[in-house]
Amino acid sequence: MKNLKPFVFIVLSALLLGLFLTACGGGEEPTPVPAPTATDVPPTTAPEPTDVPAPTEEPTAVPEPTDEPEPTEEPAASLTDLTSTEGGFSLQYPADWFAADLFGFTILASDEDLLDEAEPGKEGAVVMVLSGPTDEFESDDPLAALNMAIDESIAGNDMEVVDGPTAVTIQGQDAAVATVKATADDGTLQTGYMALIIGQGDGAGRAGIVIGMAPAEMEDEVLPIFEDIANTVVVTEVAEEEGSGQTAEGVPESQGFLLYGDNVSGEVAAGAISAWDFIGLEGEAIDIVVTPDDTLDAIVDVLDENGNSILEAGPVDDSFDTEEILGLTLPSDGTYYIVVSGFADATGTYDLSIGEAGTVGTPPAGGESGGIAFGDTVSGEVAESGAISSWNFSTAEGDLIGAVVVVSDDFDAVLDVVDATGNSILDNTRDATFGDENILIDIPADGEYAIQIMGFEDSTGSFDLTLGYPMSNSVFASAELTEDEMDVGDVYPFIAVAGDMVGIIVSPEEGLDTAVLVEQDGVVVEGIGYAPERGFDTLDGEAYVFIVPEDGVYQCVGNNSVDTEFGDNTGTYDVDLHSSGNTVFELADQDATAAITDESGFIAYAIRGLPGQTLTLEVEPYTDFDAIIALEDQESNLLQDVTDEGGVGEIETLTYTFSEDMVVFIKVYDADGVAGSVYVMTVSKE
Repeated sequence: MKNLKPFVFIVLSALLLGLFLTACGGGEEPTPVPAPTATDVPPTTAPEPTDVPAPTEEPTAVPEPTDEPEPTEEPAASLTDLTSTEGGFSLQYPADWFAADLFGFTILASDEDLLDEAEPGKEGAVVMVLSGPTDEFESDDPLAALNMAIDESIAGNDMEVVDGPTAVTIQGQDAAVATVKATADDGTLQTGYMALIIGQGDGAGRAGIVIGMAPAEMEDEVLPIFEDIANTVVVTEVAEEEGSGQTAEGVPESQGFLLYGDNVSGEVAAGAISAWDFIGLEGEAIDIVVTPDDTLDAIVDVLDENGNSILEAGPVDDSFDTEEILGLTLPSDGTYYIVVSGFADATGTYDLSIGEAGTVGTPPAGGESGGIAFGDTVSGEVAESGAISSWNFSTAEGDLIGAVVVVSDDFDAVLDVVDATGNSILDNTRDATFGDENILIDIPADGEYAIQIMGFEDSTGSFDLTLGYPMSNSVFASAELTEDEMDVGDVYPFIAVAGDMVGIIVSPEEGLDTAVLVEQDGVVVEGIGYAPERGFDTLDGEAYVFIVPEDGVYQCVGNNSVDTEFGDNTGTYDVDLHSSGNTVFELADQDATAAITDESGFIAYAIRGLPGQTLTLEVEPYTDFDAIIALEDQESNLLQDVTDEGGVGEIETLTYTFSEDMVVFIKVYDADGVAGSVYVMTVSKE
């Protein structure tokens, strides 16, 4: 079941997701997608024709339509029949392949282990098939519908169309097909085949979706197989119409369909229940956590398709606060219902989380846990396979916090950050290296959080965890890597004190693969989470935390990755530098900063100027304070300042012309010397 969400989210577009939820019985309305602008997607309908003047000559004869396409040749391989009455389609697939049906969502694979692959098409050939109503389609034209699906997929999934989309006919049904290229999370190049088929006859009003994915190295072998499978698909009616609301006696009406990893909110009215449904497979172990508000004493139960509780001791009501059902093993494949009610007709709201065992709620045994404060380093251990070591801290919305894990021996650590309900606040767990790990945490709301440390697969071992102070000083810049700079990169100097934690985020444009390293006096500094010879390097941009080993001047270098397989490695990128107020970043023309003054009362920056250059600094307060901008030389002599031109809450501007080649220091502070003042500063040099 763990592969269901990646299938839907990564491979299918938003359009296909809507089909899938409908087919699975989800009752929620889809979130409207804003209409694209004229520059985004070509119109699918032709504009009204203008008046056509009468021809002065006889019009050229319209050619006769070409013959209908020849029927698809019979595939060379022996095929096996498959009919999905729940899914509403039939097809054929190679006799030596394997198949699994998840209530109308069919998975076909060249190897049985691939049926449960977390990222389809990374290890071998996988085909996914589902169907659903065409109510959400803007047009019955399969070509337009497939174009929309591909556009949605390309938007966030590194996908490129290499052939098509092309209008075809499959088993007498209008259809469209396309061949695509994609990149898996680990960099594996993939080949994909997509087909969208509009049903006829019994299947009218429905569409079938076929998606095949495989490593690109298997392209010549698998593309003909993907096409053979797609060419056998017939869209049919379903055994039971979706949305009929029919349930077995004793089964509650669901208010929504859940996937593992979801976190939803609900409400229990007086004398009523609140229920959610999800699909599970036999033998899966899951966690369910329900956190009620102060007025609701929650009771939680889990029912099967017949309305019978699958909990050994019946409904759970173990406390007046959070109720946890951890490690629940599902007895069979099927649809299940989570039912929340109130003790003694209590009413109120609640948050509900569901996930695979170990991802929600209390960590399993074998991992040390405790609290950690900003600036602290704690030692811990993951002593057993599957154990989680959890370290709690409290923080505020908007805080950006760095954390670094240094491991011992060959422990391969994986990091996650969860909120008070046990739900991850990260897009993906952090496992960027085979050893030490670092992470930047963007806090979404005030509250309690926990850094969770686990081992990759069966890895165990000990570690040291350091939690940095919230990073209150940020610099934002943009740069471009050209062919001439590919071996040099762009340099961002800073002055730092031993123990400071500096966060570096590089966001490249599509097609540019970057790397990040930190140098001192031209020598790459031994740091956390990167290869010293080239820097920290992932495929989707870099987010790296550096602990300063000693007082000194350092520089962050953004350069191209060694591996040029994913593009020509030239292009633009944004770089964000973050730290506490102790770090002094060197600024350049068109940089911007955002900062919060700390107990020292000011934030300092450095900037270099040439004779005749004019520096303009503009500070815009975001809290009510009177901003002061001061320029000092390297001996702390005041060169120029702006003290009270704008007043409280007003923008202050300082202009200074350099008389010689020199580095000056910029200080920004509150006229009253109060910490906690928030501002944005922009920089320009002419």
